[in-house]
Amino acid sequence: MSTILLLYFVLGVSQHLVVGENSACLLPDCYEDRFSIPGGFTKDDTPQIVTFTFSGKITSTVRSQINEVFTASITNPNRCPASITAFVLGKGSRSCDIHKMFVRGHEIAIQGYNSTWPGSWTTRQWRENTANYQSTLAQGGYVPEEELKGMRAPLQQPGKDEQFKMLADAGFLWDSTLLGGPTNLEDKTEWPVTLTNGVPPEFCKNSGFCPEDSYPALWEVPLLRLAHSPISCSYLDACVSHKDNQLTSTSKIYKVLYNNFMRNYRSNKAPFQVNIRIESLNDNLQKNALKDFIHTLSGFEDVWLLGVSQVIAWMQSPVDKHRALEFGAWDCPDRDYKVECDSDYDSGSSEDGEGGEGFAQFIDGKTLLIVQYVLLSATYILVVVYDRYAHPRHK
Repeated sequence: MSTILLLYFVLGVSQHLVVGENSACLLPDCYEDRFSIPGGFTKDDTPQIVTFTFSGKITSTVRSQINEVFTASITNPNRCPASITAFVLGKGSRSCDIHKMFVRGHEIAIQGYNSTWPGSWTTRQWRENTANYQSTLAQGGYVPEEELKGMRAPLQQPGKDEQFKMLADAGFLWDSTLLGGPTNLEDKTEWPVTLTNGVPPEFCKNSGFCPEDSYPALWEVPLLRLAHSPISCSYLDACVSHKDNQLTSTSKIYKVLYNNFMRNYRSNKAPFQVNIRIESLNDNLQKNALKDFIHTLSGFEDVWLLGVSQVIAWMQSPVDKHRALEFGAWDCPDRDYKVECDSDYDSGSSEDGEGGEGFAQFIDGKTLLIVQYVLLSATYILVVVYDRYAHPRHK
């Protein structure tokens, strides 16, 4: 009897044991085996996740373009809306448009306030550009702080341990800056991993900017390449514009997306990732290729279009593709709408992103009331002084 109980215990533990360098690496807090499916599922039992990421500033125009690509008719197998992850560049973005994207069901992540090169930043500079912008969105009521879980560095430039120390200190769950993924259509794609024992060296090839320390609470969701011989590229527009690729039509761009997707779908079902610079939505070839590709994906019964945090939620508590229909982290979002965003006034930046950063965007409501009170008091004093000297009373 004791032997049976021991065997049952070992089998139960093995379901959540991660095969890797550290035999004590256990889900939901640790995952290191980059090429294996979490939960020990077979490929056929595993849901295929596709993550579309958009990097740049969010305005009403951009929001309309994204809605044009991800229409209300595009849903997941549980009939909830498809979602994307937007890495928001604060300078030039409109806070209410960010909020409306969040309420629509998309994930908001942080790129930072500005897009200057961050390779030599200190931890303090990372905090000022990234964590402070995270707080700005949360304090303004645009996105709850607990929903701002991830970031991708400006210009996709890693910032050594200074960046990752900031991420850990600020309570981020994941980063998606380090480059990963195969450079061909034959090799497997990596799953996200925790940085419990540091960054896998494969994510740091040809880079002197990777962290050297371990960050057990952080996940790294690599920025995955698209392969199209003779090159590979981390962003769709880089493949399209490369002189050796000749991607001169919607159908050719679509084929690149489809071939890369099928590599994942037929191998280890690792999440497939399409990374898009927001400016690319102005190119009809790329935009129409995305529409056609998403339409194709909607025909697969086991394909889910999800945000990055939803990928990690599944990895922490993996279920097979049948139980995925009831998986809580993939349910339809129920998010409160900020009624102030119905007005034309927006405390965020101007539509064109030039100047107009919005003073109120960087202070909370209580501070704003104090500032308004001080300004009104100063105005009153000036009026009284002016009246006294302009209209002196003679006795």
